[in-house]
Amino acid sequence: MVIIWQVLSLICMVSFATQNLIVKGLTQQGVRSKFILWALVAAAVPFLLAAYLFSGPHQFLPGFNTVLFFAVLGNILGFYGYIRAIHLADVSLVMPLLSLTPFFMLLTSWIMLAEFPDLSGLVGILAVVIGTYLLTRKPGSSGLKPLAALWENHGCRWALLTAFVWSIQANIDKFGVALSNPIGYTFWFHILFSVLLLPFIFIGEFKLLETGQFRVKGNLNFFTGVMGGLVLVGTLQALMTIVQMMAIMETQVSYVIAIKRSGMIFVVLLGGIFFNEKYTVRRFLAALVVFSGLLAILLR
Repeated sequence: MVIIWQVLSLICMVSFATQNLIVKGLTQQGVRSKFILWALVAAAVPFLLAAYLFSGPHQFLPGFNTVLFFAVLGNILGFYGYIRAIHLADVSLVMPLLSLTPFFMLLTSWIMLAEFPDLSGLVGILAVVIGTYLLTRKPGSSGLKPLAALWENHGCRWALLTAFVWSIQANIDKFGVALSNPIGYTFWFHILFSVLLLPFIFIGEFKLLETGQFRVKGNLNFFTGVMGGLVLVGTLQALMTIVQMMAIMETQVSYVIAIKRSGMIFVVLLGGIFFNEKYTVRRFLAALVVFSGLLAILLR
């Protein structure tokens, strides 16, 4: 029998996977990471505002502002690491690494929420770690060389940092929603996030693209595609965050995050199809091992 938090988590999974593919496409078009990051949260605000206004009165308990502040600060680092990871490494490599978030949550959720999985959950987390090892292993390599390869790849390092940061932030989100409600917390989170990020996009050169020339000049289709992509990642962000906040109030945070991260399998496959990334078949098989671990966590 499917229950509501599972359905919400599946919607979150599809939204997250689709968002990652669009972000990768934008980086390949030369759009700078800081513009993608700001659009990801700012473009979500209009949709969240509509949901906020039509969802009735909102009450906020004492401590909400403090939780919101720390949630935004941590996510600035997390989201920036996420954008940088996708920019510097293949999306089919980054996504399975982000699935280590439930592994890190063994510690963070236990400390922050007193949530800890049973034996089945621990077996699932072990499968996640093994799958990640296989993900980085190349033919002829052995021992710890695949793990050492993570530190040789800047994109992988950003992905691991992001996975750890998000393992903390997911727990903070549960505190924030408990002190308010899913829509109220999500709306004010994105408002504060986009305001704090706004000065960041003016640091250094103010240009949309990484390249020296403004390629959209005389190319309306290119400009429209980029703008549409930036709006779409914000739209998906609004949908994904609301359903995630609703789901984590119905079950353990690690279970929701596990389902959300399982969308990596589709990203690995489509990354090979649309972006011609290497080792797609090997990475997909490794991703299946990770996914089996996520299912064990979910179905404990």
